[in-house]
Amino acid sequence: DAVVTLSHSTVQQWLGRRWRNLFIQYASRDADAVHAASRPEFFGLRADSRPVEQRVAERFLKGKGVREWADAVPGGSSHLPPAPDLSAAGLSNETLVLWCPGLVNGMLP
Repeated sequence: DAVVTLSHSTVQQWLGRRWRNLFIQYASRDADAVHAASRPEFFGLRADSRPVEQRVAERFLKGKGVREWADAVPGGSSHLPPAPDLSAAGLSNETLVLWCPGLVNGMLP
């Protein structure tokens, strides 16, 4: 049964790790995300020397996800499908909020 399988804690941990890994791979190829995740070192005199995947994970993920940057494919995977064009779906390039069931409940105490 699919419900029993997806409710198993090991499967949920693996799925969460996989989605975080995909996020790191896609965000590592986005120049705006890399720019937001980068910070200048030594009073702005040197560029950020951390790997791109580490910068993205430390900026946008929290908890155990921060350490998952080492599992991501360096430089992003070239065989990933391209992200969909928002204008083709009738959406603008403004901030897009996707509804994730359980997201709010998972953050509540």
